[in-house]
Amino acid sequence: MLAMAEPIAVSVGLDERFSDNVRQSNTGEESDLESRVNLNVSYNSDPGYCNGSIAGKFGYGRWLDKTYDPETYVNSDIFGDCQLFDNLYWDISNRTRDIVQDSRGGDNPDNTSRKNIFSTGPRYIMRLSARDQLSFDLRYETTDYDEPDETDSERYVGSAAWNHLLSSTLSGGLSVQVDQAEMDTGQEVDRETLNLNFNKQWVATVVSGSVGLSNIENTFAGSTTENDGLVWNLFFERELNSSSSVYLNGSHELTDQTSDYDFVFSGLVFNVQETEAIEVTAVRAGYRNALSNGDTFQLGVFFNLTDYLDSGDDETSSGFEASYNRKLTSHLRGDLLGSFDQNSYSDDDTDDQTVTVAAGLQYDVSRAMTAQMRVGREDRSSDVASREYVEHWILLGLKYRFR
Repeated sequence: MLAMAEPIAVSVGLDERFSDNVRQSNTGEESDLESRVNLNVSYNSDPGYCNGSIAGKFGYGRWLDKTYDPETYVNSDIFGDCQLFDNLYWDISNRTRDIVQDSRGGDNPDNTSRKNIFSTGPRYIMRLSARDQLSFDLRYETTDYDEPDETDSERYVGSAAWNHLLSSTLSGGLSVQVDQAEMDTGQEVDRETLNLNFNKQWVATVVSGSVGLSNIENTFAGSTTENDGLVWNLFFERELNSSSSVYLNGSHELTDQTSDYDFVFSGLVFNVQETEAIEVTAVRAGYRNALSNGDTFQLGVFFNLTDYLDSGDDETSSGFEASYNRKLTSHLRGDLLGSFDQNSYSDDDTDDQTVTVAAGLQYDVSRAMTAQMRVGREDRSSDVASREYVEHWILLGLKYRFR
């Protein structure tokens, strides 16, 4: 049977969000009401010589008391590929995220920017035998930030990989990657990486990853610094039963702030005011349970460590998030969410702690329309008084799904 394309899914929404501390400030708190129009789009094409997918969330918000100028919101992924000849493909992608500029500040328009990564290039796959495969990949990539004082880049990435099928459930191989990036400041960051890769599958468990060596060289204003070290990636997922699973996802890489590392590990915040070679460790672990009555429970923990190799500074963040979603009636659902984040900074030897709690109700007005109400509180304490704040908010929203 031929696979069919998923129909395009479009929804529009309107959110009204009131905050008693919209700037997330420790003094002179200002309250305001944001009205935001949202558009969600998703699409996957029919399988063929050319394939494409789109997933995007777009928004436009205005504040009643004009605390901020009108704001646009974009989080989108666009992917495409075409088969040019036998075994030769051309890939293209464009990914956009609204990001936090500095983890010392809150998630508000004073401390957010937009990061866009465009990538395109050829990919060639050569099957040597029933068990061996070679692949070659060449990409041109640009990273652009919305704010003019942030560093944009363009880079060329070339890679070659050999994969060997050891059994029907186990494969391994070797990969080499060369990455040359140039910033609009004239700074250059070059990286070479050699990895051993593996993938193993059982009935209810998947383990995959890589381990290798990487060298990164940073050149700016005639000065060059070089660092090398061990790098690794690990992914583990196990189904405990028909409704629950656990997962572990971790990585340790040498890279720079204009790479897509913060896209891969959501919640990781780079200081984008300055760009340099960095050593990053990110770990995510969690538990998911979808109960037979429709309730869901999720628990996740995370750890991030970013070493800025030129300045010698480092930032550490860790925490957890838990959520519970319950079906109250045939049309009404409720949810609870809580999280705790801790951030540490070596440059000024300070710590921040942020506690967030939220609760919500979602009511299905019809098959196509959903209404929601949410309330929440965010409380940040810090060794630096100016970074502390408490915010309470309430949100009312409507969402309509076109069919």
